[in-house]
Amino acid sequence: MGRDARIVGVSTFIGLTALWLVVTLTTGRLTEWPRFADDAFYYFYVAENVWRGWGLSMDGLHTTNGFQPLWMLVCLGLFRLPLDARTTVVAAIQVIDFALVGVIAALLWQSARRVGGVRAAVMVLGLLGWPRFVNLLLGGMESAVTLLAALLAFRELSAGPSLSETGPTRRDATVGFLLAMLMLGRLDSVWIAFAIAALYAIRAMRDQTVAWWTRLRITVRKGLSVFWPVLALVVPYLLWNRTMFGAFVPISGVLKTTFPHPGVYVGPLRENVELVAMLGLGTLGLAATWRDDEAAPVSRVHAAFLVGAFVHLAYTTLFMNWAVLSGHFVTYQLVGFVGLALLVRAVERRIRPLPGLVVAGFVAMMLAGLAYSVTKGDPTFRPAAEQGAAFAVDHLPADAVFAMKDSGAFSYYSQRRVVNLDGIISSREYQEALCQGTFEAHLRAAGVTHIVQHAVPKPGYRVYRQQYPCHLPGGSGAFLDLDERTEIFRSDDYGSGGGRSRLAIWTAPWARGGR
Repeated sequence: MGRDARIVGVSTFIGLTALWLVVTLTTGRLTEWPRFADDAFYYFYVAENVWRGWGLSMDGLHTTNGFQPLWMLVCLGLFRLPLDARTTVVAAIQVIDFALVGVIAALLWQSARRVGGVRAAVMVLGLLGWPRFVNLLLGGMESAVTLLAALLAFRELSAGPSLSETGPTRRDATVGFLLAMLMLGRLDSVWIAFAIAALYAIRAMRDQTVAWWTRLRITVRKGLSVFWPVLALVVPYLLWNRTMFGAFVPISGVLKTTFPHPGVYVGPLRENVELVAMLGLGTLGLAATWRDDEAAPVSRVHAAFLVGAFVHLAYTTLFMNWAVLSGHFVTYQLVGFVGLALLVRAVERRIRPLPGLVVAGFVAMMLAGLAYSVTKGDPTFRPAAEQGAAFAVDHLPADAVFAMKDSGAFSYYSQRRVVNLDGIISSREYQEALCQGTFEAHLRAAGVTHIVQHAVPKPGYRVYRQQYPCHLPGGSGAFLDLDERTEIFRSDDYGSGGGRSRLAIWTAPWARGGR
């Protein structure tokens, strides 16, 4: 990595850290910005529970695999350190995210400069600063490590000898290892790995100087040389999932997909339009440099990543019907960044260099968007969850067991056993109980004493009915009727979907003496 790239990386890290400190000192809240997703606290609390002897569990009662393994390994390493305070650990994770984004910025600068020159590199870094993109990487989840793995794999494929040689090379295992890290970062990145495998096969099978069976043998040999790290690292993880939980993918993946029964699910695309638009930018960049022989080493790898992303998009549209959040689309960022660099290259070579004012204006617009997003305040329910957790710590017994949807921050800050009721970080056993009519019996058996709901829309009610939908085929879901007389805590109001909501805690309908 060159000196200029190192300067970019360090400057990005320092800039993000300084902005975080300014926001923290101004607002008095450590997590006002960056805003961790509630699901990020699933990672933190499961990692902590491993070291306290509860195993891979959110509630200390049921084993779960509802997480992406690479980021969980990072969290496990962090929670092994002697960091006792809740805020200290959260601050450490934020600094890790800043460092990861700094490395990503340095690598993007170096790669974009090689492809399209300094102006392309400056614009790519400006695009990285757009709030939808950088805030996703700073959300405390797997997005940053996944994008970093994708970027490293892209660089190795486009600049290294592995793809240019049809026979095995010493760098093949490096490509395979990086693709394994990409899939362990987010398992749905498997579509990119398939596209890369197809790229290797196409290049080997195009050699018309040898017989087809010889080409096939070369292809298989090359494939094993490249992908054996994937077999060694990813396949055992898939088999563990299958053996322990009945499916090759995490329980969160099982619940979010309707496969093999297709539908048309465009909601996630509308909610993540900026990330999906990165595929369009990537396509424009590829089309603009299709006949550029000098850009061919980058363009062919870019084309494979683009194909993998479009297959991923098609699968998402046809089969993903629930809780498809921004992190699901994180690899689209790389396709857009490379596409922008290629597009700038094409424009400057065919027309004229971009005026400095255009480049500066683009970057200024991206950073202005980031500044605006920082000043908006925290629109999530996390402050309410922290209030509820503080109440639980101060007023409820240490052996109280809670049940809650979207239970990340509440679990982490309350340090209590919390059965997750949306099922993303729970067990298959829970989901089957929910879907087969034994929901309440399951909660009773788990010793649940209190019910928590983060979004109670009405300030007054007699009975509040909370639905818990089933996400397995053939199930009907369940509900709980919660009497206002058993409500023991209500948080401050917060904005939610254009209205006002609050978090509430009730004594469980079957519990006695829980007030």
